[in-house]
Amino acid sequence: MADLAVRFEDAEEETFYKILAALASMKGEGVGKVRLEEKKVKGRFDSGWDIGWFGEVQFLSKEALEIFGKKLKRRPRSSSV
Repeated sequence: MADLAVRFEDAEEETFYKILAALASMKGEGVGKVRLEEKKVKGRFDSGWDIGWFGEVQFLSKEALEIFGKKLKRRPRSSSV
């Protein structure tokens, strides 16, 4: 059986929120186990502590994994002003 999981490391906040929105819209549509973890980088930057998100999302079927990918790609990107 193929590995039906998406793993992400050191994701920015914007990417993390896109993942959460895609998962929330898929409630009950083949999402198995979800593990999320926040890690802070030891150094300080101009905007404060640099935070990276780590995690893994396991899916129950290939179809659910494809739906997740489509929902993630469809999320509008914020434009810089």
